[in-house]
Amino acid sequence: MKYKLNGYTNHTGGAYGVDTYGCIIGIEYGFNNHNHYRPYDNIKLSKKLRDKGLKPIILDEYSIKQNRHRVNKILGTNYQDNIAGNLQARNYHQVSNSHTV
Repeated sequence: MKYKLNGYTNHTGGAYGVDTYGCIIGIEYGFNNHNHYRPYDNIKLSKKLRDKGLKPIILDEYSIKQNRHRVNKILGTNYQDNIAGNLQARNYHQVSNSHTV
């Protein structure tokens, strides 16, 4: 069965686990639009994605700062400029750029 997949984009963090395997399985079915977002201070994709020749989309410091501010405001949290806070900002970016989750 053929699917019309070229109008869709997979927004992930390019991490180990579902980000990696969802992308690899999608490629096997002809789904080739993948955006793997990484924060500027943690740019490495999983090895399996790198082995497929995929590259991350690096979110710059300004974008991460803005997204972290939005997350903190929405959730009433105080994520800082560190790996945990910047991954939360990256997650916000993924969801805010998606039509569905």
